[in-house]
Amino acid sequence: MNYGLLVGLGIGFAYGAPIAACNKWFPDKKGLVTGLVVFGSNALGRIFWGLLGDKIGRAKALTIDFLACLIALLIISGLFFIQPLFIISI
Repeated sequence: MNYGLLVGLGIGFAYGAPIAACNKWFPDKKGLVTGLVVFGSNALGRIFWGLLGDKIGRAKALTIDFLACLIALLIISGLFFIQPLFIISI
């Protein structure tokens, strides 16, 4: 149950807000932007988790990883509520 709750919260924060904001900022390239956001969320988290777990142990790494991700996601999600000054068309 805890795993499902954490995964649900993570998906809500890691995918929902950034994808919506990036699609608003880059309306002509929605597919590319969505792909980059999803790739960044998955790949960087897995790399960080593996390196941290090997250095200090899995239990401490999970606690540190969860708290760091929670703080980062709250800050980053808050930034997505700011309207862009201009829209870039590539």
